[in-house]
Amino acid sequence: MATPPFGGDAIDGQPLPRVKSHASFRTTVHLVDPLALHCPNCDRPLRYDHTNVGGVNEQHAEQWDYYICASCGTFQYRQRTRKLRFVDHRTSRAGDS
Repeated sequence: MATPPFGGDAIDGQPLPRVKSHASFRTTVHLVDPLALHCPNCDRPLRYDHTNVGGVNEQHAEQWDYYICASCGTFQYRQRTRKLRFVDHRTSRAGDS
């Protein structure tokens, strides 16, 4: 079994793997401005909802933007791959509590 790469932080004297040393978080402040996208199913404008930022480290940060279509559901746009994909029609839907 290969030894994972380690970052500079440590807990109880044990170095953290790099994947654990860079915080992931949800925000409405983005590294890259959200795009004006349309739903690939019904062609309605998508409403920006929030952004998740994560990645292995600060040099390799990633951003996933979440958009909502009022009729089709939630979509995720990944900045690195520039791909829009359907996530779930039940999550973050407009009008749901």
